[in-house]
Amino acid sequence: MTDWRLIELILDKLLDLGVQLIDLRGRHEFDTWHHEAALWLEFHRALGAYPSFERDRTYVLYCDYGLMSAHLAELMRKDGFDAFHFRGGTRARKGVAAHFA
Repeated sequence: MTDWRLIELILDKLLDLGVQLIDLRGRHEFDTWHHEAALWLEFHRALGAYPSFERDRTYVLYCDYGLMSAHLAELMRKDGFDAFHFRGGTRARKGVAAHFA
């Protein structure tokens, strides 16, 4: 099984639970790979948009290295959202199951 396939399987399970995936990467990275259910919202736009998100949903954010997604997930949690991110981002796809925070 490829690392990308493992990520997709994990994300599929999260979607079954009603999670909203948000891809914070640039357009090129999004076009290279993204989960089919992920909402593309570049980081700088997401910073301004997240206060208008539905508060009764759970959000899983990802980016290339996990830094932007960690920052935004923390801001969202402080503002009362149920938000998580993939530690290490899409670049750290090996052992991804152990890196979910």
